[in-house]
Amino acid sequence: MNRVFADTSYWIATVDPADQWSKAALEAEREVQGATYVTTDFVLVEFLDSLSRYGPAIREIGVRTVRAILSNPTVDTVEASRRSMIEALNLYSRRNDKRHSLTDCISMVEMRRSRISRVLTSDRDFEQEGFTILMRQTN
Repeated sequence: MNRVFADTSYWIATVDPADQWSKAALEAEREVQGATYVTTDFVLVEFLDSLSRYGPAIREIGVRTVRAILSNPTVDTVEASRRSMIEALNLYSRRNDKRHSLTDCISMVEMRRSRISRVLTSDRDFEQEGFTILMRQTN
């Protein structure tokens, strides 16, 4: 099965055409065309958190985006669970020399569990864990 993980930076780049990663996100989408996207409730929380400071109009775009993601049959959204939290907390603790966020650790744990190696993100922390990031800065 062709599956790719969608991280927070990807979702942000898809709703903000001015985002520095928008072009890279579009190019990565072409590369994974036809794939099922996998994301987590935690990623969607982080996505909405990142938009919260931009006012009501942007917040509403975020809400519509999350609702669309949750109802999209080509996106598998992994529900938040205590198990995910504990496994990610363990990874977070083991990687105290890195800058991995807890949400990234949750994503990494889920990617390993689901045997997904490619991730729609600009976050190089995923490379440090052996994953292939698909959003690269282009000129």
